[in-house]
Amino acid sequence: DLTDANLSGANLSDADLTGANLTDTDLKGADLFKANLTGANLAGANLTGAELNAAILEGADLSRANLTEAILTDANLKNAFLVGANIQKADLQRANLEGADMAGVKLRNAHLQNANLKKVDLRRADLEHADFSKANLSSANFTGAKMSGGLFIGADLTGSNMDSADTTDTQFKGAIGFKG
Repeated sequence: DLTDANLSGANLSDADLTGANLTDTDLKGADLFKANLTGANLAGANLTGAELNAAILEGADLSRANLTEAILTDANLKNAFLVGANIQKADLQRANLEGADMAGVKLRNAHLQNANLKKVDLRRADLEHADFSKANLSSANFTGAKMSGGLFIGADLTGSNMDSADTTDTQFKGAIGFKG
């Protein structure tokens, strides 16, 4: 149990933290490259600027976590629970977020190019100025999301729900399945 631990700047690359309890843990700037965090509890954790390239976070609880400016390229966050997380300015290019619950997340200015967000719940999320170019957002739920200034160029939006979403100044050039 690593609840409330201070692991800021720690080198945990390739670590097996499957099912670990990291609630409210300080992992600011930590190196978690290729770490296995499957089913881990990271609720409220501080992961600001953390290196999570190719990390496995499948089914992990990241609710209320701070992932500002974190690097999650090629990370696996399938079915992760990210409700209320702060993921502003983070790099999630090519990340797998299929089926993740991201209701109310802050993804402002985040990079999600070529990411898989199939069946993701983004209700009431702040997606302003986020880049979803060429991302798979099929069957995603954007109900009530703030999407102004976002880039969805060449994205797959087939079957997605944008009821009451703010799409002011959002670019959908070449997007598949967009009903604007």
